[in-house]
Amino acid sequence: MKKLVTASLGTGLVLFLSVCTQGISIAAQGSSPERSQTVWNDCSALKKDVQDMFQLIGLPSPLENVSDRFQCAEVEVPLNYEDPNGKKVSIAISRIQAQGPEQGVIFTNPGGPGLEGRTLPRAIEASAMADITRTHTLVGIDVRGTGGSTSVTCNSLHNLDIPEIADFDQAAASAFSETIARANIDCVAEDPDFFSALTTQNAARDMNTIREAMGLDKVSYFGVSWGTELGIEFRSQFPQHIERMLLDSVTDISGDARSSLDDIAQAREAFEAHKTNDSPGFALPDYKIFDPVTRSTITCNAYSDASDAQQQWRDYLRRAQEFPRTGSSRPPHPLSSAVAGVSACTGWPHKPRNISARYSHGSLQLVGHLKETVTPAVWTQRAQQKIGGHLFMIDNGAHGSLSSGPHAQKAVEYLQTGKIFVNP
Repeated sequence: MKKLVTASLGTGLVLFLSVCTQGISIAAQGSSPERSQTVWNDCSALKKDVQDMFQLIGLPSPLENVSDRFQCAEVEVPLNYEDPNGKKVSIAISRIQAQGPEQGVIFTNPGGPGLEGRTLPRAIEASAMADITRTHTLVGIDVRGTGGSTSVTCNSLHNLDIPEIADFDQAAASAFSETIARANIDCVAEDPDFFSALTTQNAARDMNTIREAMGLDKVSYFGVSWGTELGIEFRSQFPQHIERMLLDSVTDISGDARSSLDDIAQAREAFEAHKTNDSPGFALPDYKIFDPVTRSTITCNAYSDASDAQQQWRDYLRRAQEFPRTGSSRPPHPLSSAVAGVSACTGWPHKPRNISARYSHGSLQLVGHLKETVTPAVWTQRAQQKIGGHLFMIDNGAHGSLSSGPHAQKAVEYLQTGKIFVNP
């Protein structure tokens, strides 16, 4: 079953596609690193879904000419890892096998949160980082709640009544906050256990279960935007299973809503004069298989001080005064609803759980962008201070653009050999 929903959420028209695919469920419990339990298929269901969506927007499917090295599978994982013998959910994965002798496996994530991930290996293969597919197998993962993985359809969040922005004031903000709070509560009530378990921590545990199911002792990882948060959590929980980790456009790992939105407002104010038409990165053109329910849930389960509507409005007014050029506009952050000053997490019923961010001596390359305002450069710098690794700052404002820019080959070389790259 497919459901196609369109909604205007601040940054313009976004396509939402909930995909249910046919596949093989593989139980990963008790697997041995010496033997893969994963059974791969030809991705026919995924290819059909992508083709159908691209026909609607009049573009050729990015999976149209993909080779038979592109394969799909499903891995069964616990809904709640504290109850490993309880309810299970299915995680849809893909891979593009190395063209030559495989020198390693790289897990990937495109961010969001809420973006499907199975098409990312194909996007990387078509990017300036394509050389990595000669030596390494790339794995794409639809994290729980997205794409072909187990998810919950929540009509209350899909069908929000967005107010007119032109006449937006405190009264309108209060009314819209009440609408969001009711939608959040109604949504969680559909399946409280699922929404409680839809966290970055569990997405990282799912990746480790996938690693086990594939019979791998160690994997490398390439994540962008929210995918960096997932990578940091994965590395914090399972450092012994990480070969190398490359993170581009690192998100805020503080879990503090106020400071996150302040950082974005400050970056936008500082770099308003440096608007760029640089490439947005490796993302497939106009291809946004995006789940707004998962985006809100993972965010609201991670950030503190995001559910109080009055506090969010006070912070909005303060930012509007402190940053007169940009403070009153909607920040590009999943904490923000369709309009500025109203939190997408208003009334969220679950207590947030900040991600783990433990220091480790394992191989880690962090990449930031000095002029970007989606994930300000200061977040990458703070992450290095807290978790270690090597820092490389690119002098542009293009979010997640490492794979499409002049430094893409550095990224390939790091993932292939571990050679770090730092600024002179």
